[in-house]
Amino acid sequence: MKLNQVFSGDGRAISPPVFDGLETLGMSGLEIAKVAGVSPPTISKWRNGHVLVPNEIVALLTLVLASRLEDVFEKNEAENAATQTWTLDQHVGLKAAREDLEAQEKINYNLPPIAVRAGAIRFRYWWNTQQRLKITEMQMNAGQVHQFAAAY
Repeated sequence: MKLNQVFSGDGRAISPPVFDGLETLGMSGLEIAKVAGVSPPTISKWRNGHVLVPNEIVALLTLVLASRLEDVFEKNEAENAATQTWTLDQHVGLKAAREDLEAQEKINYNLPPIAVRAGAIRFRYWWNTQQRLKITEMQMNAGQVHQFAAAY
């Protein structure tokens, strides 16, 4: 038995809360599959409790959820800085994602340290890749601005 799994009365594994949190924050099964390095059908099997999620992947996805939650919070704060108001949907979504993260962290407390370490290493690689993509995107946008300014 995997330490990150909870089983229902019919013996099927219950999906870890991290999947609900990622979905709440707008990550599709395809995006989760890319982060985890598996196929989309595998994500579906994990979510439906047909296959147990490896501990390393649970640790990785928990860190991704925490990162995405922070990104969404910062983005919403920047967008709403002028009015300082959040919509009810934004409040409910962030609260639900935060609750999923807290529930997953309680489950992760029992994970073997080696799995947490492996998940953290994979997260660091993913995060650095995402940061490079953001920097490249910003540089491309800056280049486009310079091209536009040079045209006039």
